[in-house]
Amino acid sequence: MRAANRLISVLLAVAIAVAGVLTVIEIVAAALDKEPVFVKWKGLVDDLSTTEWKTAAPRVAAGVLIVLGLLLLFFALRRGKPATVPLTTSASDVDMTTTRRSLQRSLGSNASDVDGIHDASAKVKRRKIVIKAQTTAGVPKAEAKSRLGDAIQQRLDTLSLAERRRVVVKVSSPPESDIGEAPKGLADSNPDVAPVSGGDTQNAGASAGNSSTSGRGGSA
Repeated sequence: MRAANRLISVLLAVAIAVAGVLTVIEIVAAALDKEPVFVKWKGLVDDLSTTEWKTAAPRVAAGVLIVLGLLLLFFALRRGKPATVPLTTSASDVDMTTTRRSLQRSLGSNASDVDGIHDASAKVKRRKIVIKAQTTAGVPKAEAKSRLGDAIQQRLDTLSLAERRRVVVKVSSPPESDIGEAPKGLADSNPDVAPVSGGDTQNAGASAGNSSTSGRGGSA
């Protein structure tokens, strides 16, 4: 929200500055008995002088201004994400903190190192920490979520945060395009016949050889 507040402040400052410059230009033009330069304010003054407060136009304008004022007040008073996160320390009269971004990078890197996790990111909020991760192919989501939650909690215990935050883990499966497929030509053309391993093939060949030998011996 701090970025949004800064953007709104800049826009308001620019609008006020432009309005001030236009006002000075029009005042100078009116003092020199010149026609309005940018704003045709004479017709506006005539309209305002004949418009009563009980008509619809002033009420609508007042309502719009009230709504805009309340929105500005809301954005100004709303608490944004903390820039720093306090840590506990045994030293007296010493405040120890870490930046929120560095904590997010640390937790994201720690989550990515968990077995079965392909990619992960962390978001540190005021009351909770959200971990979003993607599993590798073949890893159950429930198992990866449990393993990831334990790893993040152990990492937080070592960091000793001053304020305990709830850990929320969101795990998603990898896209189908990331899942490997068997190379073409290796699969048997008949889907009903299961592939035979090399050891089984040798045993089957040896059995066939023994059977043919036994057959010749019997014939002999």
